[in-house]
Amino acid sequence: MPYSYTGIIYIFSAIVFGFGSYKFYKVWQKQRNFVSKIFAYLFGSIAIAFLIDGFFGGMFFLESPEIMNWIMILGFLTFGISLSILGYLAVYLKFPKISPKIGFFTMLFYSIGIGILNIFYPTHVFLEPTKFINWEFHPLVGILRSLSFVIPSIFLTIAFFHQARITVDRRIKTRAIGFGMAFLLVIITSGSDMISAGFIKPDPMIADVGLAVASLILLLVFILVPTIGEVPYKEKYEISDND
Repeated sequence: MPYSYTGIIYIFSAIVFGFGSYKFYKVWQKQRNFVSKIFAYLFGSIAIAFLIDGFFGGMFFLESPEIMNWIMILGFLTFGISLSILGYLAVYLKFPKISPKIGFFTMLFYSIGIGILNIFYPTHVFLEPTKFINWEFHPLVGILRSLSFVIPSIFLTIAFFHQARITVDRRIKTRAIGFGMAFLLVIITSGSDMISAGFIKPDPMIADVGLAVASLILLLVFILVPTIGEVPYKEKYEISDND
């Protein structure tokens, strides 16, 4: 059976995010902590999206570019749910005076629009000799997809690094630095893999290795802060500019 390193990395990431979703969900069941509930949904939806792209796309249909393109579109639409939650979370934590539903529905309709656009401008998907999947996006699709990941990640990166700077609680600081670094890598790899993909053709290994590192960072955070979901967020205002 053909395989790809991209698929293996995606499956590993799905396991890490699924594990994180489980940890946050257990805390929400116990404490009814709203932020933990949001993170449970966010990590769970990301895990499902990575499974679609990695398990099916990265392992079973590598020799069928047409099926791979549709799997990629389905995976991104699933990511659209994640991006909507990410938009909600970014507004909820960084802009407490604004309704987070604005972030949710903005990212939801934006993601659906990109998915539809991707149907009219199919992605050329193929396996490199290095066993990494090359996603050759149409430049317009690549830029819009990249922005959908980058924009909410910028706000969350700033918010978590701000939290790490102001807190004296070691568990909160560890969690904030880890999450901040993970979202920073999302910004870097998304820009490399998608914005430049239509112009300078970067090695697809760059984004996949970045994803693997981000997943490892999150796994380390889960190990170092075993009660991660129980660490207080001070609800809506802990990592906002109001501190």
